[in-house]
Amino acid sequence: MGRGQPSGIHPRRGLADRRQVHGDPGRQGARAPYRRGSPRGFQFAALRIQDPRSDLLSRSGAIHLAQGRVRAGVFAPGRRGVAGKTAQAERRRRPPRLFAKPGEAQKLTLTYDKLRLVATVFSEPLPIPEQTASLVLAVASGVKAQRGGKPIADDTKRALAIPGLYSLDVAELKQLVVTGDSGEPENLLSVTTGMAVHEKEMARATSVWMLPANHAGADGDTSVWSDPAEVTDEVLKQAQKLALTMTPAEREVRETHAFKFTAERGRYLFVRIAKGLKSAGGFQLGATRDEIFRLKRSAPELSIMSHGSLLAMSGEKKLPLLIRDLPGVRVEIGRLLPQQLQHLITQSEGDMSKPSFYAGVTPDDLSERFEKKIPLTLKPGKTHYETVDFSEYLHPDQSDRRGIFILTAQAYDPKIAGAGEATVDQRPDEGEGGDGEGDGDEQPEAVDLSKMHDRRLVIVTDLGIVSKLASDGTRDVFVQSIHDGQAVTAASVEVWGRNGAVLLAKATDADGMVHLPSLAGFTREKAAVALVVKKAGDLSFLPLNRSERNLDVSRFDVGAVHASELPNQVQAYLFSDRGIYRPGDTIKVGIVAKSLGWNQNLADLPIEAEVIDARGLVLRRQKFNLGPGGIAEFSQPTQDSSPTGNYAINLNLGRDSGSA
Repeated sequence: MGRGQPSGIHPRRGLADRRQVHGDPGRQGARAPYRRGSPRGFQFAALRIQDPRSDLLSRSGAIHLAQGRVRAGVFAPGRRGVAGKTAQAERRRRPPRLFAKPGEAQKLTLTYDKLRLVATVFSEPLPIPEQTASLVLAVASGVKAQRGGKPIADDTKRALAIPGLYSLDVAELKQLVVTGDSGEPENLLSVTTGMAVHEKEMARATSVWMLPANHAGADGDTSVWSDPAEVTDEVLKQAQKLALTMTPAEREVRETHAFKFTAERGRYLFVRIAKGLKSAGGFQLGATRDEIFRLKRSAPELSIMSHGSLLAMSGEKKLPLLIRDLPGVRVEIGRLLPQQLQHLITQSEGDMSKPSFYAGVTPDDLSERFEKKIPLTLKPGKTHYETVDFSEYLHPDQSDRRGIFILTAQAYDPKIAGAGEATVDQRPDEGEGGDGEGDGDEQPEAVDLSKMHDRRLVIVTDLGIVSKLASDGTRDVFVQSIHDGQAVTAASVEVWGRNGAVLLAKATDADGMVHLPSLAGFTREKAAVALVVKKAGDLSFLPLNRSERNLDVSRFDVGAVHASELPNQVQAYLFSDRGIYRPGDTIKVGIVAKSLGWNQNLADLPIEAEVIDARGLVLRRQKFNLGPGGIAEFSQPTQDSSPTGNYAINLNLGRDSGSA
């Protein structure tokens, strides 16, 4: 509506000099000429309200009074304030079927906003006209601001378009290829309409046929379908009608619907949206919509499946690859060399499971490489899986298994020398080409095999690591078995610097834990970069100071009181047994207190509870000591005559008045 909230008007000027009437550009109706620099007095905005449960349509006009409040009775319908008539009746022509009598005023309902600056006029429910019609909203002269001043001298009008019965249109038809939950490519037909349509109605009106492979085309080409007019009833008898499955969505009534279907790649589809398709509000599609599409091919794909980097040493040690429409895959496995772990961390960035190395550094600088080429003969469009078994690449020395790998899967063509830079032609086979409607982007260009690759850091281990950083910079490191979840005792926990030197080394206790001092004093070549855990030839590591290694709680509501920087700061939390009490009930409050470092014994700590009633008066102050673990309980009885309202309970340390 308006671009601001004016505070008032000049009491003598009133609204007389502020009567510009503006409608939406592109909409039918009156629009007064705009004088540059003159403030707006009225601004109309057309609003459509459509009831999805009814075929009736209601239209309303919102009048923005840009410079002041209007007296409550001035705009009342029937008092020569606001009236609604058909535009045809205004021109004294034959009215549309929307209204019974020419020039008949409609029943209107008027509401104001709380500042009385916006008046919204609602018409009665209107039947849908067969053709687009107009409703004229007229504001009579004589309208005054609530504070007085000059009234508006002339009538102002605005024509509002009423859409006709056949206003529903199909805005877009698209054929898509997506990867389904099973990993297989799926064909989708997306239908977008100008108004919301129920999914059952859309399913009733939508049909798809797979056209014959050959026909007598107008241009002599027997393999290309381009003109929907060529698809006659005789052609449809020879075509194969496809079964459509509606994909579920959040709402049954919506503008975009998608259907899944199965068809041969490269074939032509004939899509028909039948005349008479109805929107939720009763509008209809006036003419049948026909389209021809060339079925898109699925794009080649190569990816390493699963998430993360860990494979259990006690498991199968296998990782699957997803492959589609590729002639072959070259698998490179780089086993990290001893004393190169710090370079893996310091010379890469991004997600540690898919490290991106800095310029001049490659996996070849850090590892010994194993290569395996897998030539493939795949059915077009079908997903194929290959498995990489890491057990054969573990070091044979049981005391040093070296289970850290950089896995790279690269597409290649076994028929071409230097296949790493070759391309595979994904253009249509001979006899499948065409220039029909929907070609173009539906036929992919040649795919550069050198760009079809995926990379993953893989750690084969049974040692899981959790590090907790305390407020004073110290760390508690926990080591547990990935296989059974039990604590790992006598595991060596080392802190490595940038140059690979071991800065600290400790062994885990019976709980699988070690306590490390602050590492802030180590700088430059001794700056700590990783925690390395070893036991019986097994090795695992946890990078330090990398953001993706921190616990991500962005998806959870964890907003609360910010922790203090003081390690001896005590925080207390109060819990009541319920939120509402009646006069005469006893308020029971539980108290839980803790120190920031969790290492202070708060038993017998003196505290003071203060109860404030709804009038702001202190009812009671009581001193007592916290129990074991910083837990205590406090009760406050009330009387039948106690004031109702919000009560507050404050908890303070016993030796001062500061809140805990």
